[in-house]
Amino acid sequence: MPTSTPTDTPTSLTLGSRPSKALAVLPFRFRGPEAERYVAESLSDELIDVLSTMKGLRVSGSGATARFAAEGDRDPRSIGRQLGVDVVVDGTVQLSGRRIRTNARLLDVASGFQLWSERYDGALEDVFELQDKMGKRIAEALRLELEHIAHRGDAPAEAIEAYLKARANARIWDFKGPTGAIAAYEACLALAPDFKPALAGHAIACLKAWFVPRHGADEPDWAARAKESVARALAGAPELAESHVADATLAAHVGRYRDAAIGLRRALAIAPTLAAAHEYLGRLQLEAGRPEEGIRHLELAFDLDPNMVFALPEIARYRALRGDLDGYQRELDRYLDATGREGNMASTMLEIRVASWFRQLDRLDRLVAGLRSAAMETFSIGRVAELLVDRQATVEAIRAMIDEVLESAPNPRFAALLRQLGAELAGFHRFDALAIHYVSESARGVLVDLDWLDGCPLLAPLREGPEWASEWTAARQLVRARAEAIWAA
Repeated sequence: MPTSTPTDTPTSLTLGSRPSKALAVLPFRFRGPEAERYVAESLSDELIDVLSTMKGLRVSGSGATARFAAEGDRDPRSIGRQLGVDVVVDGTVQLSGRRIRTNARLLDVASGFQLWSERYDGALEDVFELQDKMGKRIAEALRLELEHIAHRGDAPAEAIEAYLKARANARIWDFKGPTGAIAAYEACLALAPDFKPALAGHAIACLKAWFVPRHGADEPDWAARAKESVARALAGAPELAESHVADATLAAHVGRYRDAAIGLRRALAIAPTLAAAHEYLGRLQLEAGRPEEGIRHLELAFDLDPNMVFALPEIARYRALRGDLDGYQRELDRYLDATGREGNMASTMLEIRVASWFRQLDRLDRLVAGLRSAAMETFSIGRVAELLVDRQATVEAIRAMIDEVLESAPNPRFAALLRQLGAELAGFHRFDALAIHYVSESARGVLVDLDWLDGCPLLAPLREGPEWASEWTAARQLVRARAEAIWAA
């Protein structure tokens, strides 16, 4: 690997060691005033430029495809034979007033079938931003689709079906159990042990299963399974960016944050448009002393993949920790607009925490009542929330609840988060000795969240009071050293 810091973001993409694929971007068909036709031409050219950076992908230039600009037949099989390519990108650009809509699709020239499609909307004055965003998003979607095409010859149809089911389950965080993503990945790998996308997907799924608390004593040892699966992905699919995201996630779970940053750098060296890598790196930067860079990566992750909605609560939390409640609400509204639903765990957890930070008691009562009605009170955040609104809460009750949940949460990074919640809960009730206990415990573990440590309003008595100066200083020094070590040259 070349010498660089963990935040370097190279610009080349790669499809690995597979034989190169050939692709052509057809001139986008335009619907709108003739004077604005340049918009379609520039979008096509920008996409060609972005895709041309992908190693292992041969992209025909605009000169080769200009003859297909007319509105005649665009049969991908005929075009494929004429240009000698494997896949073509076809698209349309439509102007309606000052709004622009672009549809792009990927077509297999052998069968003529559509492999992928997506629509993009924006304001005409933002056309240059749109073409940059669209080029990156299409490049990433194509990278994934072409990876899957390249490896489908290694797997029978039943394995592909199981793999697609696994991906669908993973998107909704359904990992465990006989119908979860992990079981589906394993069904795929039983039929096709060398199917590379499934190797990486299985590793990431096992890591997420390890992160969430166990719901029963009969659950497997997710830590051991995750470590084994990551090793298998790195050995069997090192050319996939997702394998390195899995490796980085494993490192972060056990507090090896510099290794995590390096793993994410490797993932982005393979695929600079991989939204998951940008999201994880942004989250790490936001916690560990590089918030401006972190926000840029989180925003880029959401731009690249609108499904990467969990980037938005992270930005909202950043605003709240600085007392910018208007900015916090704007980001939270963006998240709710993107998800189209209320009462989901990510937004509810954040709303309850922020309401407690600023002692918004009426709002806190309403949020916890909503949590009960949504039947989410059995989760860890539900139990924390109930103690927040219990005006008679005791030190013993808080300790008992945190200890009980910790027993079902062997993941070190989740345990650090749980102790953060314990510190907030204790701080809310002015149990400062218990709050400093949880801060110190978390710092001695894998806590790297310097932003929370320095900004959470409920920790102000610990930061400012002479009674806790020694313990606070020791804890902060541990966390600061851990954060700074990530970015050291």
